[in-house]
Amino acid sequence: SFKKLDATKFGISEDTKKGYDFVVGIDFGTTYSGVAYARVGEVDRGVPVLSEVGKWPMRGNQMTNQAPTVSVYENGKMIRWGHQKVGPYVHKKGQDIISMFKLHLDETKSVNIAPLPQGVTIVQVISDYLKALFDHAFGVMSTTLGSSLDRSKLRFCLTVPAVWTENAKIVMRAAAIQAGIVDVSDPQDRLLLVGEPEAAALYCETFIKQYDLHHQNNFLICDAGGGTVDLVVYRINIEGDENSLIEEVAGDGGMCGSVTLDLRFRNLVYERVTALTRDKISPGLSSAELDGIVRVFAQGQKFAIYDPSDENYDEDFIAVTLPHRFASIVAKSTDVTIDDCILLISPMTVINYVFEPVVDQVLALVESQFSKVERNLDAIFLVGGFGQSSFLFTKLQAKFGNTVRLVCTPSRGEMAIVRGAVLMGLNPRVVKQRVVRRTYGYECALEFMEGLDPEELKTETKNGEIFCNKRFLQYALKGDIKEVDYFAETSFMSYYNGNPVLHLFGYDGDINKIPRHTTDENVKEILDFVIELPHLPGKEPYDLIEINIKFYLYQTEIKLQVEIENQIQIYTGSFKKETVKMLGNLDAKFKELDIKHGTKNIETSYSDAKDTIPSCTYLEEGGNIYGNIPEPSSS
Repeated sequence: SFKKLDATKFGISEDTKKGYDFVVGIDFGTTYSGVAYARVGEVDRGVPVLSEVGKWPMRGNQMTNQAPTVSVYENGKMIRWGHQKVGPYVHKKGQDIISMFKLHLDETKSVNIAPLPQGVTIVQVISDYLKALFDHAFGVMSTTLGSSLDRSKLRFCLTVPAVWTENAKIVMRAAAIQAGIVDVSDPQDRLLLVGEPEAAALYCETFIKQYDLHHQNNFLICDAGGGTVDLVVYRINIEGDENSLIEEVAGDGGMCGSVTLDLRFRNLVYERVTALTRDKISPGLSSAELDGIVRVFAQGQKFAIYDPSDENYDEDFIAVTLPHRFASIVAKSTDVTIDDCILLISPMTVINYVFEPVVDQVLALVESQFSKVERNLDAIFLVGGFGQSSFLFTKLQAKFGNTVRLVCTPSRGEMAIVRGAVLMGLNPRVVKQRVVRRTYGYECALEFMEGLDPEELKTETKNGEIFCNKRFLQYALKGDIKEVDYFAETSFMSYYNGNPVLHLFGYDGDINKIPRHTTDENVKEILDFVIELPHLPGKEPYDLIEINIKFYLYQTEIKLQVEIENQIQIYTGSFKKETVKMLGNLDAKFKELDIKHGTKNIETSYSDAKDTIPSCTYLEEGGNIYGNIPEPSSS
């Protein structure tokens, strides 16, 4: 029943077919992580054949598709991870159990998370975990596929929340390199980062026939995971035998995943037990004991909570086992009872205190996306671990079922993200257009305007020209919808005596009220691109050189293409591809560069779809950049 994929509607990209034997998807989750893979070109009924790693340390022959995102450290080194942490080990003094460490990359800090152990960095924790995860996964793959499996012929696709900042994505790429999954010298697109809801959308796209969805229909992905809930709306585009997706409105998300349920349940148990026993026993529940109670809740009890309108709703109280020292206590309040080391909690208390506040946040996010779409949605797909909650589905169906034709949880929805990651790695060109989520610009020096520019930013060149430093020049506006390879370009002159730094800034506010200067509190610096000047024979320190820049903002990671005298550098976040000399715009050596997502080089794709920013000149004083990228005077 298997056949080699040639030119089917799914369309594996040419660079994937030529460069790799397998694509590996890694879903690095807040609470659980998973790995899936596919052999390039192997399909069944037009869809790639996907497999998941189901065997993990300490699980024996028991199959489970994910491993806990938990690590144990001792003296600054990881000694156990995943299921090993909850195995038959006794944790010794001086050992640190680290969980939910992915949330350290949430720069909103909307969820309180314990600090990392002293001397341990977030890059180290993530890279240690990713190394253990993939080393184990590769061993399972080798056992299944044969010992001849070539690690160098694997392409990787790593998932990230849609709400993450560029800095968070840079950390993930750095961690993957440090983990040895890829090498810093590898082609940058050997490792792709994909937004979690986008990966889910690629997985759900394989069900469009089953759910009777057609060309120009749209659907919303609600990826409810452990830490975040991410949402995005896509329109289905079918041209001949090729399906693609077009993002309709800017995605959204929030820190209201299932971890928030766990934290609220933990607080509920602590508050109720403390209220009933504070005069009867000391000490109360310890942090470790609460951890154990929450673990039982997270692994099963929370998925047995149903809305009262659901036929499966159970009025029986939820039982929580307490430590033996509570054996002599009998106490009762209006909604909880303690007897014989068992805490019984009314299901409505759990619904009202734990579920309703979190689910209301999810519904508000969906409502916000719904309001931005100019027409009714044709479908809502609920995926992710938290997305398997019957309570959440019932609430979503009740609120939107009358206006959306289809509200569903697709088969294997809990694995949608990792499966979709594999599909993205096979064909990065499925998503054709994206919406930019913030206004981007760079810091420059422009003509000084009296009354508009402050005196402290005023600067004068050696030629007597007056400029205003720290101007915010935009080249992509929040809400713009463009092809994924759309770029803005500019050029500037720089002295050949130091590496110029291009400062990338972002603004999340009203595009009709964009600040004039980067000193405005609402303008945030996102990235610094240190442009490494290549060796140019015959150039002296104070010779001027022209630097041509292209900005790519509609891919998962921001890319910068720099051309200096026919030499190209590609920066992905803070990572630079080595300089390669160009012999012409379409020289064969250049076309072989691995600097593309999908089947077209980012330098030549959509060459007619670009914005040109005015050329500019670097000013320098005392070896430092003095007036960053000013626009030249009319003279």
